Amino acid sequence: MIPFRTSGTTGPAVTWWRGQDQLDAEARLLLPLLGRVDRVLSFAPSHHLYGRIFGVELPRLAGVPVVTAWTDPLVLPPLTAGIRCLVVCLPSTWPLLRRHVGRLRGNDLVAVHSTACTTPATHDVVDLLGLDAVEVLGSTETGAVATRPITRDGCDWTLLPDVEPLPAADGRLHVSGPRLAASLTSHRTGDLVEFTGARTFRHLGRSGGLVKVNGRRCDTEAVAALVSRMAPGCDARCVPVTDPIRGEHYDLYYSTGPEPAELRRMLAAVDADLPAPRLVRRVPTP
Repeated sequence: MIPFRTSGTTGPAVTWWRGQDQLDAEARLLLPLLGRVDRVLSFAPSHHLYGRIFGVELPRLAGVPVVTAWTDPLVLPPLTAGIRCLVVCLPSTWPLLRRHVGRLRGNDLVAVHSTACTTPATHDVVDLLGLDAVEVLGSTETGAVATRPITRDGCDWTLLPDVEPLPAADGRLHVSGPRLAASLTSHRTGDLVEFTGARTFRHLGRSGGLVKVNGRRCDTEAVAALVSRMAPGCDARCVPVTDPIRGEHYDLYYSTGPEPAELRRMLAAVDADLPAPRLVRRVPTP
């Protein structure tokens, strides 16, 4: 069994275990959606499930080499003409690709995106290059759940063949299937959806205060509670926002307490894995 930890939470990370057979099954489901792949260029860390599937298991099954780009994510490695390359993207990868559109033109590329919503740079690159690109929805608990082609108008998602939808009165995506992490028989994700067919749906947003900052999961309601505990008497609120680099982010507003820079340092000292707020602003009460 192979461990994968949830990332970017405001509490202890949770470890979920998966079998090698589950990883192989997921890679085999996703590979046909990408067409021919001769090489993989991965910007997704392989210790997270998304990076492991596309940067380790899929190329192993396809018998193709991998270039590990996530260790130096601000550099675009050389590409080889005539080699169809799968680019495994995080939200922050797309601005890098946009800066190098001139280099990318003429190369045979296909891209995959996951971990957070697409950004304006995503659609710029797809449009400028006429790029085939696939978006994957999933989590550490479920593995990949659904896919769709990347388009500006945001078409519906389609469940993968081995994923079964279950009723959920609260509108959250509830699924079962053979690739769920060990000990789970079903899982209700934080994704709010509206089904448009038996196996297709629209993504409406995330429940509660959940955001994924460049793929790192963050409960903004827990962040606000943490700030209130660190600064007694402080009223804190986190506001989810879109971000052109990371896809999703959050701003932190609070009423009383330390200066914003000091509050940032306090948050980092309490939880080094916590994605720092994009904006920290003290709003004095009347």
